Amino acid sequence: MATAATATATASVHAKLEKSPNKIGMLVFAVILVSGVGYAAINLLSDLSGVRTASTFAYLLLGVALLTALDDALAAIAEEK
Repeated sequence: MATAATATATASVHAKLEKSPNKIGMLVFAVILVSGVGYAAINLLSDLSGVRTASTFAYLLLGVALLTALDDALAAIAEEK
């Protein structure tokens, strides 16, 4: 009984994943994502406004290093699947 229910649930999930995303949902997601990135950028710039311009470069390099590490981590996860 549990096997049949699991198979039905798995088939239902696969059917939902094979559908293309709704355009309105994608638009809402994009707006929220852009809003979040903008909010983070504005607050980061306001926090760093008192920092000397020469020392801001270190934060830029730190951001690049963190994005590189994130990219490597995501690539390792993708290889496992």
